[in-house]
Amino acid sequence: MYGGCFAAGLAMLVFIAVAAFLARALRGASEGATWLATAALAAGAGFAVVGGLDPILLSASVYGGHHGADPGALEMINVTRNFVLYGSYVVLGGFTLATAAAALVGRALPPLDRVHRAGRRRTASSSR
Repeated sequence: MYGGCFAAGLAMLVFIAVAAFLARALRGASEGATWLATAALAAGAGFAVVGGLDPILLSASVYGGHHGADPGALEMINVTRNFVLYGSYVVLGGFTLATAAAALVGRALPPLDRVHRAGRRRTASSSR
């Protein structure tokens, strides 16, 4: 149980590294893309911090339950954990939106018509 919480904490550290990589990769030539990439990095770091509290609270409630803590205190810890967990999803949504907006504004992806034409050419050449 505690090993899983430790792994979840390490996963949050890896997520910070991934968010930093994405923010650096999506910084475009425009000021808007740079601002959105920075906002994505901030939201990613916020998700890692808030999401990292979830395994800590889970471990605390399990430990307290095994060692005779007051059931009211355990319920309070568990309810707080639920608020933290669902609040971290809101921050993750902000990270996702900011990353997508930075990719669109910075033109990190090729235009869809060029992608569609390239896919059509591959399909036509492979059917011959």
